[in-house]
Amino acid sequence: MGLKRVLFCTIFFYLFVLCVSIGKERPKRIAIVPFAIYGPKNVHYLREGICAMLAPRLRWEDKIEVIEKDIVEKAITQQKIKAVLTEDQAKKLCKKLNADYILYGRIEISNEKATIEARLLNIKDDSVKTFLKQSKKPDGLISKVHELTEEINKKVFGRHIINVKSPDPNNWPKEISRPDITINPPKGKKAYKVKSLQCWHSYPLPLETRGIDIGDIDGDGKMELTIIDEHNLWVYRFIDNRLVMIKKREVPEYLLVAVDLYDLNGDRSDEIILSCLKGDKVASMVLSWKDEKLLSIAKDIPWYIRVMRLTNGKRLIFGQRGEKKGLFRPGIFILHWKGDGFESREEICSLSNAKIYNCLFLEKRQLFMLDNENYLVLSSKDGEREWKSKRHYLKGETMGRMPLIDWDGGVVVYQNYSKNFTSEVNILNLTEMDIKWRSPRLAGIITDCQIGDIDNDGRAELVFSLLRRNMNILSNKGNTIIVAYEY
Repeated sequence: MGLKRVLFCTIFFYLFVLCVSIGKERPKRIAIVPFAIYGPKNVHYLREGICAMLAPRLRWEDKIEVIEKDIVEKAITQQKIKAVLTEDQAKKLCKKLNADYILYGRIEISNEKATIEARLLNIKDDSVKTFLKQSKKPDGLISKVHELTEEINKKVFGRHIINVKSPDPNNWPKEISRPDITINPPKGKKAYKVKSLQCWHSYPLPLETRGIDIGDIDGDGKMELTIIDEHNLWVYRFIDNRLVMIKKREVPEYLLVAVDLYDLNGDRSDEIILSCLKGDKVASMVLSWKDEKLLSIAKDIPWYIRVMRLTNGKRLIFGQRGEKKGLFRPGIFILHWKGDGFESREEICSLSNAKIYNCLFLEKRQLFMLDNENYLVLSSKDGEREWKSKRHYLKGETMGRMPLIDWDGGVVVYQNYSKNFTSEVNILNLTEMDIKWRSPRLAGIITDCQIGDIDNDGRAELVFSLLRRNMNILSNKGNTIIVAYEY
């Protein structure tokens, strides 16, 4: 009887394990094939840009797995697919990749409209669903990607993603008086309760930040956060609701001024552009991520550099020459990367008081900037003032950069108050030139501001760095927290 019982228990145990493993479904696998593009050569960047945005928006933990880009491209090469997939080719590719779904399609650009047509093949029921989005301008298709993926998630996978289109002051936290406590802190820590999860902030970082930017520096489709202080560059990733440092680069011989990310060579990963001084001369540099290292690909570039998004959504690289002792020479130019440095193509502004880090170019070459009297002004391309703010902003402490936000033609500005070391963020409506949204008063000085998907959830955040005083009497160094608002 004893032996029979042991045998029975053993069989029962393995049957139980087998049933559990069968009952637990594996994640569905989806392969994203680069879309065929029909249009001018200068819009081929959309092909890579749109595909890079699809993966993080379709990925769903334990339910939807996006097959790695390199594996898909290798299979495409082996099948010798060069144009848009046919349905038969998609089925063969699906079987080769052991995928449940294949997402493919085309992008078509004409004078009247821009169209993205996505087709999703479900190999299980042998069906193809088509999703179509249109825009009047090519760059407008980028903004349609979220609508496209939301429709696929909802209709195919039964997943509903809330899209926060604009900030609602009634749903934001009343204040952030305890920025050293995160919304979801580590185990054993008490959480800071807020009415909305639309606000997040990091634990204090032991550095005095001068600038930040958000981008994909390693080409994996996920965003990284880059931060600079006077002589160091840090790279952080958002993991488990907190920032984790993955790389640090020291440049003791340089004084860092600003950091910008931009894919200069079209390899789907952003280079790191550091505007900096060497002695009393402008000597900027460009770094590239390779084999888990940050390698210099250009040094001692005689330009202050800034990547700026225009009101039409297009991103351009701007430069301004420097004088001795860190001063700015009049004249802001559009720059072009030539492989080992930048060359100027066009002077876009010649105003003597325009500095590359305190201005923003709008439609019709209008200029939104901080003037010499410390007011925000809107000027024509000829320098004629069209509007001036009633509020007085503190010189030298007002803004690292002014990002655009797609919300009623809004622009982000921030005010620092040196008297009590506090600050606040405003969103101005450029049509009516009034404040549409204002953040709570923040404990600390804002040093820079960006818009990007810092947490890789498919939605962009308004992200800024907040420099705070150190209350430790043994040290006069401050620290930084990163604050993010969804909009």
